[in-house]
Amino acid sequence: MNTQAPTLFISYSHDSKEHKEWVKKLAYDLRVTGGVDALLDQWSVRLGGNLNEFMKNGLNDAKMVLCICTEEYVEKANKNIGGVGIEATIISNEISKGNKEHIIPIIRNNPNAKTPESLEGLLYEDFNDGVNRDNFKKLLGRIWSEDLKKLPPVGKNPFSMENFNEINYSVHLDQINYSNPEFEGKADFNYSHNDGKYKIGTGEYAFTTRWTKSGRTNIHAYKDSTNIERIGSFRNKITDFPQKDQLSTDDVDYTSRVRNPYLADYTVWMNKAGKFAVTKVVEINDADKKGDHNNLVFEYKIYDN
Repeated sequence: MNTQAPTLFISYSHDSKEHKEWVKKLAYDLRVTGGVDALLDQWSVRLGGNLNEFMKNGLNDAKMVLCICTEEYVEKANKNIGGVGIEATIISNEISKGNKEHIIPIIRNNPNAKTPESLEGLLYEDFNDGVNRDNFKKLLGRIWSEDLKKLPPVGKNPFSMENFNEINYSVHLDQINYSNPEFEGKADFNYSHNDGKYKIGTGEYAFTTRWTKSGRTNIHAYKDSTNIERIGSFRNKITDFPQKDQLSTDDVDYTSRVRNPYLADYTVWMNKAGKFAVTKVVEINDADKKGDHNNLVFEYKIYDN
């Protein structure tokens, strides 16, 4: 795990006193809460200091650059005005060399979501409505490269499997029906097949849930899969997916290897990487004694922080 603080240069325009304070607060939160070595002129350039030198050195030394694209910033960058113009020129030169990965644009006070011409086509995050839990988490995930951990691994070529035959291939393709790599979604599958297993998420955020028949309004859920450490149920009834801080041992009973959720009940899964997921039973169908139509539908959420 990478524990060294990433260095982030903050490029912005001095639109107003309010905007400067907003940028300073964001930089503070990135440093104190996010563990990011945020470089900001308001902290680093003392009275009589060389602002141009700070900009050039900061842009050259920083691992990443955060461009706060207000309407005024965009105009100054495009017209090469002032400090923003200097920074935009340096950033543009880096982009022309193919170094785009370390540029992070965000939008603020910019209802049309315009970016400087040099940043055209780069994916940005919208901060027009302020800093909130979701956009701050996305920004931190990008800075710390946590977003890359959601990338599903590339599997093996099924046609090059040892002792390949149609049966093996069918089993391999059947797994498509029993997995969903998304971090939020819905599963709809026959729990009488595939040993009752359904995999959600990917990488260190993967959870192989396992289910067996119990009744018409309830079902058994097990922690028996190789990547599941604990399974729990809430001590008190809840009516919506919880916040992560509700998944503590005080709120959830983790004392058994099997749970028996009813319709609309929530189950907590913790995998061996220490990540959490919560499932909600939506529908149970066990009308077919042969097991051909024993379907389970559950909604789920994986917690990525």
